[in-house]
Amino acid sequence: MKCWLLFVARFLYAISVLKTKVMATNNMKIIGKGSPESRHQHSNAWEVMKPFVHFGIKAIGAIAHTLIYIVKHIPKPDSLKSSEKKSGKIIKI
Repeated sequence: MKCWLLFVARFLYAISVLKTKVMATNNMKIIGKGSPESRHQHSNAWEVMKPFVHFGIKAIGAIAHTLIYIVKHIPKPDSLKSSEKKSGKIIKI
């Protein structure tokens, strides 16, 4: 009886090992041998990069507006001289 149980146990173990080996060979993939459409099917580069592109455009716009504001508000050398000449009053201390 022990011999029969031992035989059945070994047989079941051999079947389970054989199934895992067959399943492993069926699921094996060779690197670089995929179909071309399956490689490019999951390419969503624009969806990934879209927030960064929008942020970059808005940041460049903010920097440009700041630089324009600074350049517009730099006093011109002629405006300083004309304001001193207009007053014409001399203050003595």
